[in-house]
Amino acid sequence: RLPQNRNYKMIFFNKSKEGKDIKCTICLNDILEYSQIYKTVCCHLAHSHCFVDWYNTNHRCHICQREL
Repeated sequence: RLPQNRNYKMIFFNKSKEGKDIKCTICLNDILEYSQIYKTVCCHLAHSHCFVDWYNTNHRCHICQREL
């Protein structure tokens, strides 16, 4: 788990709120309903374990390269 940061937040995926099936933008696997995920300030979603692994080596968004 990562410390709180204004550039990302941990949430539980809610398909009805997001409106569609979503894939993790890091591993490209489906995000299951009520999975713990991270959402970046630039609105990219990733499984929590994928995001933590990514963030530990790179503090930029894995899609748009925005500073996190």
